[in-house]
Amino acid sequence: MNINEKTDEMIDRKVILSTLWIFALFNYMYADILTLMDPAVLQEMMTGTVGGLEMTQEMLLVGAILMETAIAMVVLSRVLKYRANRWANIIVGVIHTAAVFLSLFVGTPAMYYTFFATIEIACTLLIVWYAWKWINPTGTCNCSGVNAVKYASPFKICKAIKETSTIATTIVASINFKRSANKARFLFTGLSII
Repeated sequence: MNINEKTDEMIDRKVILSTLWIFALFNYMYADILTLMDPAVLQEMMTGTVGGLEMTQEMLLVGAILMETAIAMVVLSRVLKYRANRWANIIVGVIHTAAVFLSLFVGTPAMYYTFFATIEIACTLLIVWYAWKWINPTGTCNCSGVNAVKYASPFKICKAIKETSTIATTIVASINFKRSANKARFLFTGLSII
């Protein structure tokens, strides 16, 4: 795989992650729009308590921040570099999966809400899985130790072996040079005694 193919693969991965966030956002929004059409939920909203939770300014701020993270991921998935991009998608995906899952236990969810929640959870889990499986396209390993070998691609392992081999060759050559120098010194000392 050449550099252009690696770059194309990284761009494709970014586009797919961004598109998945757009898909999740449409589901979030349409579930909320349908909720506004549900007379039972509308009555609860008018009282300021929905599903047993009081809708305070702080609660609404938390909801706004949660939605803003998904909106931001549409852009961030396209512009962040590999490492930050991968971890941002994993962390925000886990947070959104947990939030939607937990929302199913607030009151009794309507059938339409359960339907949308299932799709949203599947989408955010796909985002997490897709980001988790994303291998560094540059082929360099940013980790060390046993886990580096466990999770490294064959390209990374071959590169590491080659680098280790080069270092080992240098060390052996250095040792051989020192031995040769010691032998020469010993020979020279022996000759001077004679």
